[in-house]
Order: sequence, then structure tokens, then C-alpha cells
Amino acid sequence: MSLSSIRYLLTIRELNQELQKIKSKDIADKLGYSKPSITRAINNLVTAGLVERNNGIELTKEGEIQSSRCLCCVNYVKEALCKILDMPMRFASNDALNIVGALSEQGFERLCVLLEFDEDINEEHPSRRTK
Repeated sequence: MSLSSIRYLLTIRELNQELQKIKSKDIADKLGYSKPSITRAINNLVTAGLVERNNGIELTKEGEIQSSRCLCCVNYVKEALCKILDMPMRFASNDALNIVGALSEQGFERLCVLLEFDEDINEEHPSRRTK
């Protein structure tokens, strides 16, 4: 997934927690991008089936899944940068987003699989629950 797509999905996910109805202007204000840039990006996400426009901009079910996966990967990389490289959080957040956005599709999928099955990272994953 491209850095741009990740950035937009995570922004929409974050705004969804703050606002009932997300408009292009809300995303533009949050990211500091022009409204035409936002419109183009949202159109691409709609085409990809990750976002829909229903009286506002919303993540689809697939968009929710992908944004959750992206957030998990970014948080993991951010934590590694802070712990392993002793990087300040203010730098680690943006660098983690850039690193995850630079991964190939295969690299992104492999990182997601790692995070889904690593007990220390994701204790609540369904594969880890006992009946």
C-alpha cells in the first residue's frame, strides 16, 4: 500500500473518532493538503473499495481492515525505532509511517502476518485465544 493511501486511511480513521461526518475539508485541514489533492486521493480510495461517500467520507469494511493493519504496522515500527534506536517519538512517528509506506506489497503483507501471530505484539488476535 502506498504511503499516500496509508496516510489518508489513517487520517480518515482518526477523524472518524472525532467527527460524525467527515468532509474533504476536514481531511485537507488535518493533512495540510489542497482540496483538489484530497478529492483525487479519495476518488482513488473509492475505486479501490476502501472508502465510500455516504453523506460524508467513510471507510468501507475493507477500508477499516486495511487501516487497522496499517496502524498496527506503523505502531510496531514506531515502537521499534524508539526502543532499538532510542529515537524521540516526535521523529519516530513520521519515520515509521514513511518506512511502512515504502514497503513492497509483499513486505507489507509479511509484516502484517508477523504482527498477527506474535504473542507479544497482538495478544488479542483470535488465533491466540483459548476456548
